[in-house]
Amino acid sequence: MQRKLVASSELFSVGYDEEKKHLEIELLNGSVYLYKGVARMIYEELLSSMAKYRYYTRYIKNSFPFDKL
Repeated sequence: MQRKLVASSELFSVGYDEEKKHLEIELLNGSVYLYKGVARMIYEELLSSMAKYRYYTRYIKNSFPFDKL
């Protein structure tokens, strides 16, 4: 999955697979997480958020099943 670089205090890049509804998050520390069942709206709101890491921790991190890659 292609990820986009983002300007964030803790996030490095973000990618989304609309067909599978998978969201991939890469943190600045190099950790990569794959979240499942994520609506496109969540991905779009994350990208447009002025505080991306805060949005991630509030609405994604503990809200969807995930795998650490």
